[in-house]
Amino acid sequence: MVNNSEKDSLRCWFMIVRNRCLCLLCVLVCSLPIFGQIPDKSLEGLIAQYKYKEGIRLASDKLASVRAADSLQKLYYNTRLSSMYSRLGDVQQAYKLAIQSRTLYQGVNDSILIAEARLVDAIANVNMGSFSYALGELELVKKYTDAHPHCHIERMTSHAYSLIFMQTGKLPEALQEIKEAIHKDTSCHIPSYLALDLMNLSLVHLMSGDVEESQKMIELASNKAIQLGDSIVLGGCLMMRAHFATLAGDTKTWKQWVMSTIDLGKKVGHPALFIGPYSQLMERALQQKQFAEAISYGSELEDLLKMSPLPIFGYLLDSLMYEGYKGLNNNEKALAYFESFYQNKSKIFNESYKNQILDLQTNFALKEKTLMLESSRKDLENAKKRQQFQFIIICLLISLILTLYVVRWLKRHNARRLYQKEKLMETILQEEKHMLARVHSPQSQFAENHSLEGTSWSGDLTDERDHPSQEDRKNLYQEILRLMEEEKVYLNP
Repeated sequence: MVNNSEKDSLRCWFMIVRNRCLCLLCVLVCSLPIFGQIPDKSLEGLIAQYKYKEGIRLASDKLASVRAADSLQKLYYNTRLSSMYSRLGDVQQAYKLAIQSRTLYQGVNDSILIAEARLVDAIANVNMGSFSYALGELELVKKYTDAHPHCHIERMTSHAYSLIFMQTGKLPEALQEIKEAIHKDTSCHIPSYLALDLMNLSLVHLMSGDVEESQKMIELASNKAIQLGDSIVLGGCLMMRAHFATLAGDTKTWKQWVMSTIDLGKKVGHPALFIGPYSQLMERALQQKQFAEAISYGSELEDLLKMSPLPIFGYLLDSLMYEGYKGLNNNEKALAYFESFYQNKSKIFNESYKNQILDLQTNFALKEKTLMLESSRKDLENAKKRQQFQFIIICLLISLILTLYVVRWLKRHNARRLYQKEKLMETILQEEKHMLARVHSPQSQFAENHSLEGTSWSGDLTDERDHPSQEDRKNLYQEILRLMEEEKVYLNP
């Protein structure tokens, strides 16, 4: 038999589900598509129509046909699958796909798709309660948007931050992030998200104790959701209205809103819209000791979960069914549900441990790959630096060789010119010396005088200019010396 402490434990689990139901709905809706650079139009169309099961089948088929080396396509379909599983409430599968996506970042050049994948990974970790890792991913996304502004991603980042802050009790920070998301909705013209952000704003006001402001915001959110045809957000608004009726003590109105939410959930086929309401109906029936009614609601929810198997809700349903059959003194079925509860609980916890180990292994592999890439990058940088250094050395050697050659050529050229000038000067000086020797020679003077005395003057035959005097010759010689010494005409070729 089950003691009181175990029953209190079961009730505690149930209270956790009830109190976080609306937050969970917000988390599931958060993974709306951003439309990366390689959208599959047929898949995005199914997601836009909330046909998640068809979308999962299509994305799985496409992923199976993608080449192993095509990291871009694999990351795209992995991200979409994780998003759809998250919205269907299968947080375990969404988490596994998010972990697989991390190994593909290195082979993808599409920064927008990587940022989107990190956002989906953050949401998967929020669903699993891993807020610290989710915050780390959001910080990376925020660094990207700081350098490359992108309205949709910035809005989604603010929304994801608000979910973490709401679930950790940091209501002022959550309020600030939601207001930032609403600002992006209006400034970037993204009306499709406005209903969701208004619903989250209403939830924060409700958690802060401002019921009146919360009701105003939920009214705006409901109208906007109807206008946009957003059934999931509308279902969340209906659940909020049911909660307001509970606070007012209006049981009849509360049940009407709850049943409306269930009908909407069945219509759109979204588990989050009927799991929460059915859980509330079962809780209310158990509180009023209407065990048969609680079991009836539980059976309906059990049938719905068969079409949408969600282990995390299945074992919680088992705990409620145990309470119902225990109240009817049907110990056999009560124990069966109790055993199923512990089996499913152990399975989920074991799966959680496996996921944590897988997460550690993935992070280790990523870090190892990052270190290898960093080492390769440094090796390439060092090789490039060595090549640059070698190129500079070669250029300097070539320049030195050319400089030496030019200097040597100039020296030889100048020496040749100087030698030619010196030879010319020597020749000129030799000629001048011979000329002066003839001028000052006694024999030449005597021959000249004798020639003048023995020859009769004939002005008709010669001219004085044809026979320069000794004085003229001296003057000519002095002029030649002056030109050579002062003006150095011999330097001019």
